[in-house]
Amino acid sequence: MVSLLLVVAPGRYGAILTAACVCSVIALLLSLRLRGGYVRTLEKSLLNRAVEIDPSLVEDSVTRSVLMRSVVTEHPISAPEIQPGEPQSEYHAPAADAFMGQVLELRSGDPNRVVRALERLRREDWALASLAIELLAWDPAMPAARDALKRMGSAIAGTLADALLDTDRDFTIRRRVPRVLAFVPSARSVEALFAALQDQRFEVRSIRAARCICS
Repeated sequence: MVSLLLVVAPGRYGAILTAACVCSVIALLLSLRLRGGYVRTLEKSLLNRAVEIDPSLVEDSVTRSVLMRSVVTEHPISAPEIQPGEPQSEYHAPAADAFMGQVLELRSGDPNRVVRALERLRREDWALASLAIELLAWDPAMPAARDALKRMGSAIAGTLADALLDTDRDFTIRRRVPRVLAFVPSARSVEALFAALQDQRFEVRSIRAARCICS
């Protein structure tokens, strides 16, 4: 287009600038539609198992969010079958539905149940990392939550980094995440800790992130 304008209207650079602006606007509109199409296509592919993604290799938050939603969608809560005369309160989740059973335990609010559920988490339970991160703010479960996140390792480096750098997140969580990232061998962990050095909160910037980097 630039070459054509130089031939048709030599010396009229305003036309070139106008064309560049128009192309930029068109590219912006297309990119906004592209994100939505990417999310829908990725979610459909994950649910149909057309693609498999290693969570430890996911860097951007959009892909990680879709990946988390697809895991939850694969483990829906089925409606309980209540037998005649059986009180609904006596229904328990099927033992086969391990994922939702873990979610219920982690969100039970009972310190003993929560700690036991955290102690059972392993690297392959990375889909539950967001719940474990929230439990960092709860003192009775904090040590067990921190150990569980360490066991998950690099598979949740991106999730931990997002929690650390999200200024709208609970401050208690943000100041406790660096001690977990320090034990997660990942380039994303190092980047997040250095980025936290620019945080507005002194406790996150100088006390937590700096100490973990130095150690």
